[in-house]
Amino acid sequence: MKTLNNNSGVISVQELYTVSEFKARLGISNTAFRTLRQQGLKISRIGKRAYLVGRLAIEFFESQAKEDYIENGR
Repeated sequence: MKTLNNNSGVISVQELYTVSEFKARLGISNTAFRTLRQQGLKISRIGKRAYLVGRLAIEFFESQAKEDYIENGR
């Protein structure tokens, strides 16, 4: 079993992550990841493999937080 080092929870703007690594770093389930994809989280495909660009993932979360702030005032 592959274990994560001290980078658990850390997404770097200059890294490329496999879907499995991304989910493990954030501690999210397949269902939660699917929800993020439906909300607009982008993936990049190389052949049959899917990757997430750290910079784009962070931009996605920032835009989600901004939308939440606008809608809820917090």
